[in-house]
Amino acid sequence: MKVPVVEERLNVAKRQVEAGAVEINKTVTAEQANVPIELRREEVHVEERDIAERPLRPGETAAVFQEGTIRVPVRAEEAVVSKEAVVTGEVAINKTLETKRENVNETLRKEQVHVNENYDKAATGGVVYKDTQDYTGQASSDAAISNQGYATSMASSTGRFPIAEGMEVVGVDGDYVGRVKEVRDSNFRVDRKMQPDITVTFGAIQGVNGDQVILNVAGDQVDLI
Repeated sequence: MKVPVVEERLNVAKRQVEAGAVEINKTVTAEQANVPIELRREEVHVEERDIAERPLRPGETAAVFQEGTIRVPVRAEEAVVSKEAVVTGEVAINKTLETKRENVNETLRKEQVHVNENYDKAATGGVVYKDTQDYTGQASSDAAISNQGYATSMASSTGRFPIAEGMEVVGVDGDYVGRVKEVRDSNFRVDRKMQPDITVTFGAIQGVNGDQVILNVAGDQVDLI
């Protein structure tokens, strides 16, 4: 069994965001302009005067003794106003890049593993035993798993089955149980990941295959206590 232990790492990156804006507003104002200008116009002056009598000249006889109106055009100058937009100035806008150092504070989580060991005890005639506390605080040893008819005399000492610390312990079904933590005179302790250690008697050993100790019970039956 592998139990991952996780902790958080802080990765700080940068991204561009809009931090604000500079607004430049233009307003339009109006004012009265007074430009002097000289305008010319024609004036008609009518003057009736006496002259010495003379005969009609050629071309004058056609208009003699005819009534009508003589129209004399009178011309004058008037002011013609037009407007033209001209550039009188400009506003230059420049941006500069500044660097500011900041400290990033963040809470990181980290997993910690706490192993609660319950020291097990072995008793003769059984396979695996574990100490439990009743409500009075007295320790009572209960057999978790019987040998289920397997011969307990098959292994009574470390001489028959050479056991050393660090060897892998599996059930008869090949299910992983743990590793040998300590070898004693009549039993040995098995270190199990994320579970309390257990004490196994030599009578619970079915065999040893290389660096692997094979129990005579299934691996999932070791926890039924």
